Amino acid sequence: TLKGSYGSHRTGNGSMGPLAAVGRISFDGNGNSSSVQNMSRNGTYTFDVELVGTYEVAEDCTGKFIDTMGNEVSRIVIVDDGKEFYGLSLTAGAAVYGVWKKIHNDRDR
Repeated sequence: TLKGSYGSHRTGNGSMGPLAAVGRISFDGNGNSSSVQNMSRNGTYTFDVELVGTYEVAEDCTGKFIDTMGNEVSRIVIVDDGKEFYGLSLTAGAAVYGVWKKIHNDRDR
């Protein structure tokens, strides 16, 4: 499963044009997540956008993000013993991928 905080960057072409984003996401180890991100969508900047949702991780280290409406929004694969994961947006008309890297190890808590 995922647990702890990760820094992220996402890039690609969203349904509204080019997208670039950086942020932080935290996982509780029980399927709940919260994040804050800053992004540029087609040259328009938004800052400190807060999101909450749930996530699922399979035994093969693949997973998915689910929004508060129950919609699957991303697919992920966890690598390097949970220190990093890659994701692909499932938003229609988008081609956005991201990389997330662990900010803290469990021993840092």
